[in-house]
Amino acid sequence: VLNRATDAPFVNFTQSLAYPVPEVPNQGSIIFLAIDNYNTKWATYPNDVAGSERGVVYLNESANTGHIIRATELGADIQNAYGIVADKNGEIWIATDNGVAIIRDPYQVIQNPNSTPFIEKMRIIENGISTPLTENVQSICVDALNNKWLGTLSSGAIYVSPDGSTILKQFNMSNSPITDNRISSIAADPKSGKVYFGTQKGLSSYKTIAIEPLTDCDNITAGPNPYVIPNNNLLRIDGLVEGSSVKILTISGTLVAEFDSPGGRVANWD
Repeated sequence: VLNRATDAPFVNFTQSLAYPVPEVPNQGSIIFLAIDNYNTKWATYPNDVAGSERGVVYLNESANTGHIIRATELGADIQNAYGIVADKNGEIWIATDNGVAIIRDPYQVIQNPNSTPFIEKMRIIENGISTPLTENVQSICVDALNNKWLGTLSSGAIYVSPDGSTILKQFNMSNSPITDNRISSIAADPKSGKVYFGTQKGLSSYKTIAIEPLTDCDNITAGPNPYVIPNNNLLRIDGLVEGSSVKILTISGTLVAEFDSPGGRVANWD
């Protein structure tokens, strides 16, 4: 856990140990925490005090490495860092006041102790053109399909593909029941597929098909049943394992459609 406003804010309860923040002048300011596949702790320190140091710090006590990455090192025009997560590929995704910074290979800090790893900025591809995301992103979350949910300061929530290059959906007060366009926090439930949006004006939720896959395909269901074609709704296929391939057949065995599932327990067919 992070124990704010102490000289050793990284606390390991299992071993009853606490560690200082490497190089950070104001050690009491770190707030958001993520742990990668190599047991490196990553934390952001979004200071509200004007002129204070802001950015990311990492610590790996076993590898004896720790370093500060100032906000300006995260990318062009970045002044502050907020939420931080480790995704299912082991990458570190950092919400900033100017888009999202990504550390694709956090093992770099083990290979080169006390160094700044290579950092790239998340880019959106639209109409064949790749442009960096420049929204002020306050919070970030990863769902069961490794898609990313970005909570912005004033534009609601943005749902993007695992690599961040494609916007899947956007939610704001004008097109959804979200109670505020400032999203303070986001959490995804991998068991139900629900994503929760925390705001200063209440909590909203949205149900997705990002549900953890099963280990056995022994009880597949499809609905609504009967499913009449054409239909404005999608057919929901439930009970899949990770990496499933789905085939739609006629009664006589003619192949109608074949596609890969998104990777979770549920797939849809149009």
